[in-house]
Amino acid sequence: MKLTKQEWQDLNNRLVMALRPLTNPVAIKMIDSPEGFEEYGDLKMATNPSTGCQIIGIAAHFHMTIGIKPEKFLTTYCGANCGCCERDEEWHDGVLLANPPYPWHGNQDASRAHMESYLDTLPEKPYAGMVASPLDDNDIAEPDCISVQIQASGAFHLLAGLIEADFQYLEFPFRGESQCVDTWMRTIKTGKPGLSLGCRGDRALGNLQSGEVRVTLTCEQFVKAIEG
Repeated sequence: MKLTKQEWQDLNNRLVMALRPLTNPVAIKMIDSPEGFEEYGDLKMATNPSTGCQIIGIAAHFHMTIGIKPEKFLTTYCGANCGCCERDEEWHDGVLLANPPYPWHGNQDASRAHMESYLDTLPEKPYAGMVASPLDDNDIAEPDCISVQIQASGAFHLLAGLIEADFQYLEFPFRGESQCVDTWMRTIKTGKPGLSLGCRGDRALGNLQSGEVRVTLTCEQFVKAIEG
């Protein structure tokens, strides 16, 4: 779905006036090749090691369009979970989730099963990076999805709006840490809405606040939710 900046601003304002999120929604675009960054004239690139949720947080809080390339992800683990780095042996073995400083599981078998569950959600070939832009001044004409950082009560009404005129039973996966996979990566890969309660990474680096959740929608779903 391709909309003008004014149309995106109008949708942004309707959401803000109705549900009062603390930050503006953010448009996300996955980049297929290094040359893909060139179409964004006012683009700031991450120069320090960062995470995908951190890039989205910067776009929302500092009101800028920002991109990240694979080599600038904080870890290969984060970059792979955001679909931008090759999944190496360490990723498949789940080493990072079974050892300090990221001891999510007490044994490597559970950690390995955790990572294997991501395979149907992540792209077969890594992207060349990603771009995030605040929706109220969106530099992305055709986003792959929209991320909304919002209080739980607002998320309820947003998702209720999505099914107001076209009811469907919504279900959301929960796989623990790295909820980038369960939100924008899920929405981009499957076209289904995503909902994150906020993993440690998103709280620490994405600036998701206490009491907030992250909802991701396709552009069509976002418009339908606002209309609802």
